[in-house]
Formats: sequence, structure tokens, C-alpha cells
Amino acid sequence: MSDLADSADARIKLDIDYALKNMQRAPEHEPDMHCLFCDEAVGHGKLFCNIECRNDYQKLQAAIKRNGGNISY
Repeated sequence: MSDLADSADARIKLDIDYALKNMQRAPEHEPDMHCLFCDEAVGHGKLFCNIECRNDYQKLQAAIKRNGGNISY
């Protein structure tokens, strides 16, 4: 039979797991009126100036992730 401390531990674990899942879905960048890939000026609330920059940025991020966070030029 579990006591109050065991119930509290289980609840804390659930809360931490939920917070970590939500943190992973958070956007990495806030819009700052500049394209994340080419630094060109963009409209309010936008991250990229066009689809090509968005695709190139995603390809670069995927390459960095595959490379363990390191990228060489």
C-alpha cells in the first residue's frame, strides 16, 4: 500500500515528464524581423523570407543534428 510520499513522487514525475514533452515542442527561435537563414528583412512574426530559405535552414539543422551538434565547413 502506497503512502502520501509515494503518491507525491509519482505526481512529481508525471509533472516533469509533461513539462519536458512540452518544452521539446516549443519553437527554437522568436521572430526578430530577420530571416533565420540569410538575415534578410522579413515581415512581423515571420522566421524566413521565403520557402527556399526555410528548406535550406531545415536541411542545415538536420545535418547538424546528424553530426551530433557539430558542423564543419
